Formats: sequence, structure tokens, C-alpha cells
Amino acid sequence: MAMHPPTERSESSMTTLHGMRRRVAAALTVLAAGVLAGCAKDAPQDLFRPAGPNAREIDEGLAGQRYIFYMAGVVALIVLVAVAYIVVRYRDRGQDIPQQTHGNPKLEIALTIIPAVILATIAVPTVKKVFDLADTSDAACVVNVTGQQWWWEYDYPAQNCGGIEIPEPIVTSGEMVLPVGTPVVLRITSRDVIHSFWIPRLNGKRDAVPGRLHTLRMEADAPHLHRSVHRVLRPEPCTHAPGSGCADGHRLRHLGRQPARALHLAGSRDAGRRG
Repeated sequence: MAMHPPTERSESSMTTLHGMRRRVAAALTVLAAGVLAGCAKDAPQDLFRPAGPNAREIDEGLAGQRYIFYMAGVVALIVLVAVAYIVVRYRDRGQDIPQQTHGNPKLEIALTIIPAVILATIAVPTVKKVFDLADTSDAACVVNVTGQQWWWEYDYPAQNCGGIEIPEPIVTSGEMVLPVGTPVVLRITSRDVIHSFWIPRLNGKRDAVPGRLHTLRMEADAPHLHRSVHRVLRPEPCTHAPGSGCADGHRLRHLGRQPARALHLAGSRDAGRRG
């Protein structure tokens, strides 16, 4: 049988196939690196390890971040597998161009209804969850939180906080001490620019905006050192200079302690700093 020399079109198809394989391999490598980079035994800002009822409200349920994350992962997997199959199965092998068709009403209707049902299923419980998380009516005490460049000020007004009597205001910085098992409402504002206040394991994020007061409910299940990220939205260009807070922001410590010593420690620590 006579062997026919490869045509220019077949050589082009082989080159395209090799290029596609290299791109797929590179994409899989980047994806694997991203997955491995997210693996950690002790992640203080892990969204999927809630340490309070508000964080659990965000994490669990039909509109919870965990369910949505899994759903998005399944949809992404289906799309990627379908695209990979179509690219490989119907790649150019030098064959004639197939007969062209225009539109597929049944498929188009299905691909419109299915996403709409998925979004509606998520949207209804999400709206309810947003209102539930905004409720601070059961708060036993108040902490005024003020964002500044480049630190947070915590002001504990005179009050009875979960059985702890605070006879006079306590003002501290850098660390917020909360009694365990006591719902606390944070009244968040800013003295200069827009800051972002977020303790991932206790609740969602709130922006601290000058001239505005945003509330956020906090409650810790057990004594633990929680960390947050202080991000600043500055009106001037960011220099990324060391200590400017532009790249990663400040990492702050937030303590949940047993009520007997919680606010006493906050006051004595701040008094030591001022002295």
C-alpha cells in the first residue's frame, strides 16, 4: 500500500493538538498549585471553620457558603469536562466542514430554565439569611470600633456586659476582648478613610466608613485567639511601602475569654501601654 505524504493541513492539525495539550497541562499545573496552596492544618482565617453562631449561619444551610461552593464546583466541573470533550472529540482532523445548523430551541430553553432555578433556589434563603445576620436585638453589650491609619480603636462603654460590670469606659487598641458565649454588637466607623473589619471565623466583613455607623453581631463559642485582616481603601495611590498596610493589611488579634476576666484584661493591658 502506498504511503501518502502528510498534507499541510494535517501537519497544522498536529501542531494545534500539541499546542492544546501544552496549554491543558499548564492549566492543570496552575490549578493543582492553587489547590495545594489552600491546604493547611492550622489556618486562623479559615472560612470553613466557624467559631461562632454568626459564622455558622454564613457557612451552613441552603444559601450557606459551603453549599454554594460545592454547587459552583460541580457546575465548573461539568462545564470543563464538556468543553474538554468537545475540543478533543470535534477537533480539526482535516475532515470536511460538517453541515451547519442554526439554533436548538429545546436546548436553549433548558439552558435558560436550569440556571434560573438554581439562582432562585439560592436567592430566597440568601435574602432571609442577610436579614437574620443583620439582627442585633439580642446583644448583651456594645463595643465601639473605630478604624484608623493604621490600627483599630476599641471603646467599651460603661455597661453590664454578660454579667460583667463596667463602671467606666475602657478604651484599648490592637486587641478586642469579648466574653465567651455573650452576643456583642460592634458599632463600626472610621476616623479617616474606609477600612474593612473582618474576623472570618466569627462573622462576615463590614466596612468602616467615615461619618457612618455600621453594626455587626459577634459571639464566640470558646476561648480562642482569632485573627483578622485590616484592609484600607486609601484615596491616594498605594506605595506598597513596608508598614503602609497596602499589600496585606494589618493582622490583628481578637480574643475570646471567659467572662470573669475578659474586660479586666482589656483595661489593664491598655493601662500598661499608656503607662
